[in-house]
Amino acid sequence: MGVGVLPRATAGLAAALGLAWPRLRVGLGYSRWFRSPARWGEDRSIGADLSLHVATLRAGPVRRVGPVELQAGLGLEFGALRAAGFGSEVNLDRRTWWGATLVGGGLAWAPRALRGHGALLVQAELVVPLHRPTLLYNREPIFRPGAAGVRAGVQLEVRFF
Repeated sequence: MGVGVLPRATAGLAAALGLAWPRLRVGLGYSRWFRSPARWGEDRSIGADLSLHVATLRAGPVRRVGPVELQAGLGLEFGALRAAGFGSEVNLDRRTWWGATLVGGGLAWAPRALRGHGALLVQAELVVPLHRPTLLYNREPIFRPGAAGVRAGVQLEVRFF
């Protein structure tokens, strides 16, 4: 779930591969943030659906205490922000580049019964966009991504080694 970057609280889906050492994690992932409608103030039937596709690189320290792991991390994400218009005579579908820095942390629970092959991760991060394009209709602004946003999620990890 993401709040603050797209117009409304938005659901997303993420997949990643990573490496973990006793005190460090590095991951490379892909995220898709589903459409979030932005409306024009004068006529609510006109607007655009915004969505986001990004590749992410994260790295940070890990502290293990029994079956619990405390994780912190910094990251960069790059991808495409898509706006698909609706409700007007000419509905455009445009993309622009997206970039953001990430700062966050998480709490993972790796029960002993899974013998180190799985974990449940609860994660939250601050997202600060590097590029904030403005969505316009008839030269009037409809939406501009926030200066910062928050993302939170629950993830299942499968660990191979």
